[in-house]
Amino acid sequence: MAQTTSFTYSRLKPYVDWEELRDAAQVMWDLFTSVAKPQRVNRLAVRYVNVMDLPLEHGEEFSEYLHAAPIIPSGLPQAVSAFLQRVVMVDRDTGDKAIVMQALEEPAALTESPNITVFLDIDAFKARQLDAADPEIWNILDGLRNYKNKIFFEHITEKTVEMFA
Repeated sequence: MAQTTSFTYSRLKPYVDWEELRDAAQVMWDLFTSVAKPQRVNRLAVRYVNVMDLPLEHGEEFSEYLHAAPIIPSGLPQAVSAFLQRVVMVDRDTGDKAIVMQALEEPAALTESPNITVFLDIDAFKARQLDAADPEIWNILDGLRNYKNKIFFEHITEKTVEMFA
């Protein structure tokens, strides 16, 4: 998506590797800059919305699959039908930031599947002023992708990793 003040390159399933995605985005960025002629870049980001179908029944522990699972005080019923968690994280060494959201929405209709769908949405970004033609843009995006990967794998358990291997 391109507007006069922003550029976004998105890819839905099937997801390809990072290099192919970045290279395709760079081709579109070059086209965008030749037409829109932006002077500066203010924010660089990579965002991944991970949809995880977990073999949980409502009321079972999320901690088997998620390291940052919602916690309910022990004196309350433990069944969860929906949750939304939003955290903004900062890497003090690099200045990179990430908005990390985990969510479970209550299903509209009950299905035969015991699985539930949890969303792990990671928007890793850096606010930085750069010339629109600066090749450093692509190095920063590579670094943000690595930051996003670290966040993703720290949020899920080894059991969850095995499900998607």
